[in-house]
Amino acid sequence: MLAVAIAVMARLAMRTASGGRAATLSAHWRAAVAATDAAREEKTRKRDEALKAKIESDKMARLYREQFQPSERLAKPYLLFGLNVVAAATDSEARRLSSSLEQAFLALRRGHPGPLPPPVDDMQSMLDAQARAVLKHTLSEAIVGSPTTVKARLADFALRTGADEIMVATSVFDHHARVHSFEIVAEAAASWLAPVGAPASTMA
Repeated sequence: MLAVAIAVMARLAMRTASGGRAATLSAHWRAAVAATDAAREEKTRKRDEALKAKIESDKMARLYREQFQPSERLAKPYLLFGLNVVAAATDSEARRLSSSLEQAFLALRRGHPGPLPPPVDDMQSMLDAQARAVLKHTLSEAIVGSPTTVKARLADFALRTGADEIMVATSVFDHHARVHSFEIVAEAAASWLAPVGAPASTMA
C-alpha cells in the first residue's frame, strides 16, 4: 500500500509540475503577444499621426489658394511654410541633436522658458505619455535626419503643399552642428530646386 501511495503521489507531483511549466510558458507567450500588439499599435498610431499632419498641411495650402483674393501688393497666392529641420550625418545623430528643441518646447509649454539646452542621448526615456503626445502633435511636420532623409522629406513636403518658399528653423545647441545642418539642407534643397529652374542662390 505504501508503495502504491508513493507512486500515486509521484504521478500527481509530475502532473502538477508539468501544469506549472505549461502555465509559465502560456504566461510568457501571452506577454510576448501583448508586447507585439502594443508595438504594432504604436507604429500604427505614429503612422496615422504623420498622415494627419500631412493632411492638415495640404488642406491649409488648398484653402489658402482657393480663398485668396488678389490685391495691389500681391496678385497671386504666395505660400510660405516654416519648418523645423535638424540634419546630421546620420538619422540617430540628428535625433539626438533635435532633443534640444524638444526640451526647449516642453519647457515653454510648462511655463519655464529659457536658453536652448544641450542635447541628451535618450530623450524618449525622459518623457511621459502626455509629453510624447504634445511633441508628436507640435513637431509632426519637423524634418529630422540624415542627408538622404532630409532630401526626401523636403522634396515630399514641397511637392505636397506646392510651397513657394520654405523657411527653415534649426534649433541646435552646438554652433558647428547647426551650421552643418544648414549646409546639408542647402545641398538637399538645391538638388531638387535646380530642375524646376530655381537658382541655387535662393538658398543663401
